Amino acid sequence: MADAVNALPFFYGNITREEAEDYLKKAGTTNGLYLLRQSRNYLGGFALSLLHSGRCYHYTIEREPNDTYAIVGGKSHRSPVDVIDYHVQEMDGLVCLLKKPCNRPKNMQPKVGPFEDLKEKLIREYVKQTWNLQGPALEQAIISQRPQLEKLISTTAHEKMPWFHGSITRENSEPRLQSGSRTNGKF
Repeated sequence: MADAVNALPFFYGNITREEAEDYLKKAGTTNGLYLLRQSRNYLGGFALSLLHSGRCYHYTIEREPNDTYAIVGGKSHRSPVDVIDYHVQEMDGLVCLLKKPCNRPKNMQPKVGPFEDLKEKLIREYVKQTWNLQGPALEQAIISQRPQLEKLISTTAHEKMPWFHGSITRENSEPRLQSGSRTNGKF
């Protein structure tokens, strides 16, 4: 799924809402001009940024528990690409039809989020250790199980961080916070 979306010329990756608005406005004033980006608020989700009457609108495309994708309150689809294809034909809650993709500038790759490399490393480590796989078998397992592995890693990655102390009482946590430097924001 990630490779299919990354290959889309109108997918910008992990950019902010403001960056999306800049790209859209630089590309023109066409109603229905749109781009797809990674959601920064919903794990595994996307955001559709759309220009209409000189204003940008942003719609979250959530990844649903059954591994389908939908704009909140809208029809479910097998992939983000299917969501886009549907909204080229149907407004179904959007301010206008999707009319023209705002493609990335030449030689620009989708922006990778700060945790993408970490996520990939954790997925590989997990599959190697849990399923004792290597080489082509490891790659095939990752490809076939990617959505489940991403979900698993995203919900358990914090357990491998040095700041994670597991389930401890308040009485045990306070001395740990008091030890060492007393930096604001320490947790």
